[in-house]
Amino acid sequence: YMELRNLTAENFDHIEKLRKSYEDALEDIITKGMETGEFEVVDSKIVTLAIIGMLKEVSTWYRPDGRLAETALIERYQTMACQLVGAGADL
Repeated sequence: YMELRNLTAENFDHIEKLRKSYEDALEDIITKGMETGEFEVVDSKIVTLAIIGMLKEVSTWYRPDGRLAETALIERYQTMACQLVGAGADL
């Protein structure tokens, strides 16, 4: 993501469309959860960007031989995502 500035204009536009697509899909999920009362969110856009940021950055620091096993990391990320949307971790 940090290398977008090195793309051609055409490739940049393509990546931007893909990014908008997954941002919109996640925000739709959050909005629907708000509408059903499953999520308690003040600003769906900020929560969407926070979750996406959390997920994309894991690739910069995660190491299979690191402090947390993959399953433990997944569980922690699930818990944090649920906390961000104001939902129980058992969703």
